[in-house]
Amino acid sequence: MKAGILIAAVTAALLLGSASSSNAQTRSVRTTWYWTPGLCKSSLVKYGMQFTDNRVFHVANAFCVGSGGVKTCEWSSGHRYRLYDRFVAFVRSYDGVVRSFVLHPTAKDGYRADTFKVLGRESDSTRFNTLVRPIATALARIEQQKGCAPYSP
Repeated sequence: MKAGILIAAVTAALLLGSASSSNAQTRSVRTTWYWTPGLCKSSLVKYGMQFTDNRVFHVANAFCVGSGGVKTCEWSSGHRYRLYDRFVAFVRSYDGVVRSFVLHPTAKDGYRADTFKVLGRESDSTRFNTLVRPIATALARIEQQKGCAPYSP
């Protein structure tokens, strides 16, 4: 199962990195909310994820990678943090289902997501972290090379 999740996660990361959604909601007016990857992760763990059909799953583990380069990234004041309005997220719910999706912040503590993919199951939290951390790290390195726009108050 480990190899299956690893292959699925790598495939999803590559697909999500360049995916554009067919969901009309995601083509709405661009949000002005930018988050750090850490806020993305903590929001998912705290609030969980709700699908458009109102089904909900709670997140046990999460990795968020800012995605999109200068179009979706902006430096914080003082050039201290990269802030993004688009993330590739890898999560494990408490029942062990591993998913990836694209997350878009919509408010201080609000967000929506699209491009959901079920990658498999991993009942063990530590194994999920061991499998997904290197994928998220590699994707973050690629995204950081794309650059980030200057701070705009």
